[in-house]
Amino acid sequence: MIRLVAAAACLAPLAVCPTVLGQFVGSAAPPGTQFSSNVKVSRQNQIVAVGISASAVTIWDPAAGVVLGATPAPGFSTIFPEALTADGTGLIGSMNVSGGTRAPFFWTPTAGTIDLTGLIAPASAQPRLSDVSVPSPGIPGALVGDLIVATPMGNAVQAFTLPIGVGPIVIGDLPGGPNSSIAVAVDASGQFTACDGNTASGPEAFRHDLATGALTPLGVLSTATSVSNAADISSDGSTVVGFSLDAAGLPQAFRWTAATGMVSLGTLPGGLFSFAMATNTDGSIVVGLGDDATGTTRAWIWTQRCGAMRDLQTEIITVYGQTNAAGWTLTSADGMSDTGFVAGIGTDPAGNIQVWTSQIARCWADFNGDGMLSPADVVAFNAAFLAGSLRADCDCDGLLTVADFTCFNAEFAAGCP
Repeated sequence: MIRLVAAAACLAPLAVCPTVLGQFVGSAAPPGTQFSSNVKVSRQNQIVAVGISASAVTIWDPAAGVVLGATPAPGFSTIFPEALTADGTGLIGSMNVSGGTRAPFFWTPTAGTIDLTGLIAPASAQPRLSDVSVPSPGIPGALVGDLIVATPMGNAVQAFTLPIGVGPIVIGDLPGGPNSSIAVAVDASGQFTACDGNTASGPEAFRHDLATGALTPLGVLSTATSVSNAADISSDGSTVVGFSLDAAGLPQAFRWTAATGMVSLGTLPGGLFSFAMATNTDGSIVVGLGDDATGTTRAWIWTQRCGAMRDLQTEIITVYGQTNAAGWTLTSADGMSDTGFVAGIGTDPAGNIQVWTSQIARCWADFNGDGMLSPADVVAFNAAFLAGSLRADCDCDGLLTVADFTCFNAEFAAGCP
């Protein structure tokens, strides 16, 4: 059974410790800290960024215990983080000045905050960056965002993609809409971008294919309300997650693939609403937030293996043995890396709002969490089963039976993305 690993000394104000499979870590921000953004997570490792005020962002490396800060470039008053680079060494987002004029920025520990306005588009276009793809060796990743462009119906905000070596390519909008769109997230290669657009019926998410220029509408869960918004796209570009309004006008988390179309992920038992916030490499794991039967907002997890949405705090305590999460209330799961590192916002046992992090399995068949499939995973699964750990409950029925061995063998044979 995977147990909690003791934490090392942590740093303030957002103290974090080295994180390994089976560990939950909460920050130690001063009481009263008002987080001004969702928690951003790097795609390939365990770097986290979050706004701690309108004019400050904290970036830290849990493994190294390094805490850094970003502030607006000279001439700007506010800063909002949108995404970390894949390796966590850089941060992109937007800055504002009085009057609302915005500008994109790129931050690194050595260069600080750099205004990218002139490199992407004129200041009058007020470009905003929302995500960055994984770079190839020696080549920075492609950027996506939105800017103001002139259209036959007047100026409008439209999504763009910026492949390296090419100027911004305006993505446009779905047919019938007001010609307005925003880019939300891009896959690892830079080919597919998840966007929010519009049709004649209302707001609708879509996926843009850089290779063909195609805009694929993702649909809606109910034509009575006709609203869907994207939140993230898997690293392989196959899966988009977000929310869509149901017939009653309540947000419901969705997962979209070309094969399945838009599918509701439901709610926590007894809950009314849910939002999908992030997904992993191939879309097989989704995390987000929603209410439970008591009306409390909770972080949740959905896996393709189990199918049903489950309370994430319960999952990390009972399945991963992260017992120090007890006493917390995890209210959101905002970001997730391809390595299974999840982060969000919650309330600690003292009643303070804090950032939390948890390492879960990136792929269930990689049972010992070492990043590869080997006989050691079989040994680890057998040991967990014999110890009576629910970590070995492969078929998610709450019991340990022979069916779990069959399930594990199938998962192992299928491999990891």
